[in-house]
Amino acid sequence: MQVHALDMAMDKAVNGPLTGDQPKSDLHVYRVSAANKTVAVMLGVVQFCLAGWLGSGLFVSQIRARLAHEGLSTTANLVVTLALLGLALFSAIRPFQLRVTITNSQVEVVRAFRTYTVPFAEISGRRFTGGKSGSGIYLYRRGKSRVLVSESLFPLDDFYKRWRASIYDLDMADRLKRKAAGKERAMDWFFDTNDSEQHPAIGGPDINRLA
Repeated sequence: MQVHALDMAMDKAVNGPLTGDQPKSDLHVYRVSAANKTVAVMLGVVQFCLAGWLGSGLFVSQIRARLAHEGLSTTANLVVTLALLGLALFSAIRPFQLRVTITNSQVEVVRAFRTYTVPFAEISGRRFTGGKSGSGIYLYRRGKSRVLVSESLFPLDDFYKRWRASIYDLDMADRLKRKAAGKERAMDWFFDTNDSEQHPAIGGPDINRLA
């Protein structure tokens, strides 16, 4: 009965936009935005031109002389050129491969070198991450490594925001613990953290008891 109630809570929190005449298997797919694709393609073109420039012979004599002086094979120039060409091709193709797919029971995160399929029942919570390369969330899986969702790459809609809100917020849990212990940090004041207990549909203590 508890597991059935949990499934109903997930359907209500995660599949709010679904109506009676829509299939339960409805997919919500998020791909890299056009702006990010354009930047990546432009970077790939620059790298491709650089690789062609190095391999065009403009500096072959100088490179060969230096390599010979250092006792290295002259084929190293070709290796560097091929490596740059490969990097350029990867940079141009990569944004067209990345995506996030959310169904009624799991989330699939396709990254550059690997695809992660994470059932909701395996998620214990989420944490925010941000830096120069963008922002996103880490999905924490029970007994497994965390999975990064690079949200700044994707145009996100209300469905995604409701789905994210339905996952147990580990950052908020930490802030509540510090507040209860009287050990709040300066940054905690920038977040709206009240004393109410979290009741998400995905992750957290309630699901941990059922796992």
